[in-house]
Amino acid sequence: LPNLGDMITAMQFAAPKGEELAAHMKAANGRYFRRNLTSLVALVRSFGAKPLLINMSLNPGFEQRRDPYQAGVAAAVSRNNRIMAEVGSASGTPVVDLYKRLRDSKLFLDAVHVNQAGMALKAQAISDALVTAMQPPPPPPVNPESADPAPKDD
Repeated sequence: LPNLGDMITAMQFAAPKGEELAAHMKAANGRYFRRNLTSLVALVRSFGAKPLLINMSLNPGFEQRRDPYQAGVAAAVSRNNRIMAEVGSASGTPVVDLYKRLRDSKLFLDAVHVNQAGMALKAQAISDALVTAMQPPPPPPVNPESADPAPKDD
């Protein structure tokens, strides 16, 4: 059996260094994220459901750091959120913008994980979006020219 402590440590801190990090960052362009997200929206609709996209929040303090790994994470979140907005717009799918709603470093435990107050804001944003998405469409407007005239009294 593998040493689970080492495995868990590797999963938590799997930050490549130096040239490996630079190669990963250069190769990451979001092409597969866009393809997979577009496919997922179509799949959800094929089952008659309404998709709702939720982008990723990022601790604003984390964005200011100069460490290459942290800069890479910030760039990836920014890129994927932009792609998500584009896919949402192109497909008519609403996007919950957690990135814009959570812009206070005090709401975060680290780069991306929020504390209890941050979770409450996330939950409210998602709840609001779900309530809006579940509203039935308004009835079509009635064209007065095509409506039946009112019955006449004899």
